[in-house]
Amino acid sequence: MLVPVDFSEHAKMAFDLALGMVRAAASIGEKPQVTLLNVGTVGYGYKKVGLSLREATQQLIDKANEQLDDFLKGVDTTGVDVECIAMCAEDDAEAIHELGVARKVDMIVIGSRGLTASAAALLGSTTERVLVRTAIPLLVAKRKGETVGLLNALLSDA
Repeated sequence: MLVPVDFSEHAKMAFDLALGMVRAAASIGEKPQVTLLNVGTVGYGYKKVGLSLREATQQLIDKANEQLDDFLKGVDTTGVDVECIAMCAEDDAEAIHELGVARKVDMIVIGSRGLTASAAALLGSTTERVLVRTAIPLLVAKRKGETVGLLNALLSDA
């Protein structure tokens, strides 16, 4: 099972859901395994701070690995093989899809804060772009009743 994470509460909710699902599958003989994936993008300003693209990429991956370690703290992963992957890519949705295909995952579990159609169309939604790209079963974890409209999405710092 693949769980893309951005370290938000929605990603935590998706991870908790995935842990529950793989534990349930383990009771019928499936190997309980979850891959956490963080995809980052190097910003255009890396040259202005004197870094090469390779250095900026490595800094981003190192920071993401630290955040993945912090993300796992306090989470009961007993009995589940959890693999953490941090990578850089220009298109996070494509990277999620490609890793899912390469690893032959059974499912992608992804958190969503729930943009309305107009907000998602203007701002984009990783979850929506993954849904469009992949044939891998996708489970979207979202809080009941939570939807972010266009104005709130534009004014939000999340």
